[in-house]
Amino acid sequence: MKKRVVSLLMATAISASLLAACGGNSAGSSAATGETGGDAAAAGGTEGAIINIYSWNDEFRARLEAIYPEVESTSADGTVTTLKDGTEIHWIINPNQDGVYQQKLDEALLNQASAAADDKVDIFLSETDYVFKYTDADADVAMPLTDLGIDPDTDLADQYAFTRTTASDQNGVQRGSTWQCCPGLLVYRRDIAKDVFGTDDPAAVGEKVKDWDTLKATAEELKAKGYYTFASYADTFRLYGNSISEPWVSAGETTVKVDQQVMNWINDSKEWLDAGYFDKTVKGQWNDDWNKSMSSSAKVFAFLLPAWGIDFTLNPN
Repeated sequence: MKKRVVSLLMATAISASLLAACGGNSAGSSAATGETGGDAAAAGGTEGAIINIYSWNDEFRARLEAIYPEVESTSADGTVTTLKDGTEIHWIINPNQDGVYQQKLDEALLNQASAAADDKVDIFLSETDYVFKYTDADADVAMPLTDLGIDPDTDLADQYAFTRTTASDQNGVQRGSTWQCCPGLLVYRRDIAKDVFGTDDPAAVGEKVKDWDTLKATAEELKAKGYYTFASYADTFRLYGNSISEPWVSAGETTVKVDQQVMNWINDSKEWLDAGYFDKTVKGQWNDDWNKSMSSSAKVFAFLLPAWGIDFTLNPN
């Protein structure tokens, strides 16, 4: 069967979308290097009876199985979904941590042109942090949606402007489509709020965290009772990093520019870490110590998460 597939971008803190990857052109291999980052998925137009989807967890598989009527069954280990016409969807899962997912995906994309039909990447997910590596027009690993028969102006007319931009290349050509769009939120421990503030009412707590100066005063209240405001310095980065005014490296240049917002995050994080508002034993995010800081026995008051973080991160932890 001819497979023309769309990719998907999943925004870590904001949105998720699909990108379509190219089947085997030589330009496709140029996007096979890069840094770890945000969520997106890309797919390739290939021949074969197997659809290969690259991801770092089973969230997209669970959604596909929930809404796609052609699903017949899924293997016990979750690696193969069989459709009613016999087509198999193979789920290639690698962890996001330490850049493993990107490394495996990039290796596969480098071999896309020479890979057998049933081994080619058809769809891949990518986070917003590194999606531009895959939507880049020069890299050409993600197919324009119009090549798949999808017109963003009509078929995706209701999409948010920022999700369209995130899934588009530097020429404004959309190479992905959003499958998830989540606003950010601050989720807090109600028992800690009652202990420190005397109330867990969202409106009252909202006043306690309404801006940085207010939150710093609140952090002192929490500290006095033996609590941390956030688990890690990494928890606050997106509030700064998502509002930088310039790219790290401008087109045609080779100099890395550190935006003032990044410096503000570094300076504020050092101040908060020294003041005891963060747990010094928690290094970064999405690791074992950070996960444990969400437990009911931990001393962390709040987390900054996308809405999906409640179901897929907070609840399991």
